[in-house]
Amino acid sequence: MIKIMSTLMFLVSISLFAAKQDLHFERVIFFGDSLSDTGNFPEPNNYDSSTVPPYNLYIPISSPVKSTEYGNEFIVPQTTDVSWRYPTKLFLEESSSLKQGLIDRKTKDYRSINWVEYFVFNSFSSNSAKLIPWTVLYNASDAPNKQTSVNYAWVGAMTIDGFSNLYYKPINTKNEKELNERKQAYLNGNINIDQVAIPGVRKQVSMYFNDLKTGKIKRNNNTAYIIYIGGNDLSNTLNNDLMKLHVNKFLKTIGSVSFPGIMAMNVKCRR
Repeated sequence: MIKIMSTLMFLVSISLFAAKQDLHFERVIFFGDSLSDTGNFPEPNNYDSSTVPPYNLYIPISSPVKSTEYGNEFIVPQTTDVSWRYPTKLFLEESSSLKQGLIDRKTKDYRSINWVEYFVFNSFSSNSAKLIPWTVLYNASDAPNKQTSVNYAWVGAMTIDGFSNLYYKPINTKNEKELNERKQAYLNGNINIDQVAIPGVRKQVSMYFNDLKTGKIKRNNNTAYIIYIGGNDLSNTLNNDLMKLHVNKFLKTIGSVSFPGIMAMNVKCRR
């Protein structure tokens, strides 16, 4: 996992360098799964290590940062790039990372900072960068300014145009209102975690367009879009298709370079 994250940071560094040099984006809209989620999926108020692994849902072990490092410079893994900084405490508070649960009722000494937060903070820090998860946007009374980045990614998300749970089973949720109600019900202890609705990436994109239409997000032609998805689809089809010898269904899902599968066609969201 550490090697994967190091590679990711290297690729993001290259992309960020190009963006700073040639492009003039003012914000980023993110779509994806747990690799990008910064607060949409409800994290439990406390992880009880006697019953569940004490992990943080937002890429826990691979990206822990102690609070004394916030705002400091660091070297991007596998590079000599020292122009990056850890996000500041103020930025993290606005992007929800500091609102993480406890482990055995104790405050964490280290907190996870997702690559999404590094990307936004270092890309737009000179413009007082802001990043909010979609659930914050949904509950806000006013639309954020045109420079605010918004994250629609959810832990457990697949490429589908609908809702599922953490076990990749469909959930009969009709709209964003019910989606948010399920999240609050879980946080209030009224439903189990497997009843939390997770929007697939196609649904996330639809939610974004709906937010533009209703004015929750202000239009900005200088917006970058990032879709980072697929791991949960692979896990689902490996466990439920390939391992059960449904080879044709497995191949149909993953596809190939010559014949894109269901996953790839789902990501190719046409409007």
